[in-house]
Amino acid sequence: MRKIPHLSIKNLGPIKDCELDLSKMMVLGGPQASGKSTIAKAIFFFRTVKEDFVDALIRPYVDPVIQSEIQYRLHHKFMQLFGDNIDKNTFISFEYNGGVQIEMCSNQYVQISEKIKDWTGKFFGTQLTFKDRERIYQDAIKLFYDEKEIVYIPAGRSMLSILSESLSHIFFNFDDEQKNLIDYCTTDYIDRVTKIKPLFKSPEKLISRRTNSEINPEFLSLVREKMWRILQGEYKYLNGEEFLQLFDNAGKKNIKIKFASSGQQEVLWILNLIYYYLLKQKPTCFIIEEPEAHLYPNSQKEIAEYITLALSEKNECIITTHSPYILGTLSNLLDAQRMKESGYDISHLMEKENLTSSQLLKRSDFSAYFVDGGELHDAIDSENGLIRNELIDGASDKINGFADELMYLEREGKK
Repeated sequence: MRKIPHLSIKNLGPIKDCELDLSKMMVLGGPQASGKSTIAKAIFFFRTVKEDFVDALIRPYVDPVIQSEIQYRLHHKFMQLFGDNIDKNTFISFEYNGGVQIEMCSNQYVQISEKIKDWTGKFFGTQLTFKDRERIYQDAIKLFYDEKEIVYIPAGRSMLSILSESLSHIFFNFDDEQKNLIDYCTTDYIDRVTKIKPLFKSPEKLISRRTNSEINPEFLSLVREKMWRILQGEYKYLNGEEFLQLFDNAGKKNIKIKFASSGQQEVLWILNLIYYYLLKQKPTCFIIEEPEAHLYPNSQKEIAEYITLALSEKNECIITTHSPYILGTLSNLLDAQRMKESGYDISHLMEKENLTSSQLLKRSDFSAYFVDGGELHDAIDSENGLIRNELIDGASDKINGFADELMYLEREGKK
């Protein structure tokens, strides 16, 4: 019987002890530098190894030491993600399915389970070329029981937007040593955005090329409306440059992305990437760091609701956040689903908030954790199944408590 994918981390960066099962929607909250990104990157590392295995197998010659190539690739990727400052007691592992597991210790030596060894052994003594890649990749999907493309959207996106015009030139002229100085997830993000940008020359053509009968036009309209509300404009890629097309009383005007607000720069490619993969209709797992960055509170609520639009039957999402507005919005969507399942009519609220049933979060598909002190703590209240209130906005409780004490002193006249 298939098991839920399970991640274990011991002594990696700020994380001292972490055990978690993956879910369709997972939220990691907690203070800065607590280890949220460490967990997110570990998930990215393990869930993208199927590509590394396939790339190692595709070679223009018969290689009797293919295991060494796999070890090299995974070790190199691990170093790019986490650096070489690894604790001597570091241990991480990921179980994909029954008997399909990968482990890595402090020496970055990769230990793969017998089922994976048996699978790679099928290709020993066989010359595989690029034309064999898709066939081998589909075989790897069955082995790892994971058909999803993993899309990592890192923090610090505004700087990449500011450098938009020269980013491709800078990045593709780096040698391997210079590229290794950039975090692997950021490199993957830059490469992905650079390839996708030209498709946005004409959003209408993008829709017509990608849309098929399985996409509900009303759903697509809702996605585009949410994008516009958050961006307060429409994205354009014209003559190799990125613009926001804004509308005011004087009509349309184009503003280069590098002159847009920091909030617009940060959120732009969260919106675009989710939109693109919804149109592409390829099963996807989005890993998004700090989607709330530089956004007004109401827009933070909107981006949380937009992300839930991506949670189709085949898609998953993992987010890291500091935002009580993100957590509060997701908790409300959990509660709305609970009430709907209990027989309450919430249709008027759904219409008022412009929400679809697919955006409501099932408790069985959702998990939330608070990362602090090097450990992972369940952020779900065991009684009501919602995100615990003290984690949603503990700072406000302290601020309001101090304000109440000041009011009390003034009311009592105690000078």
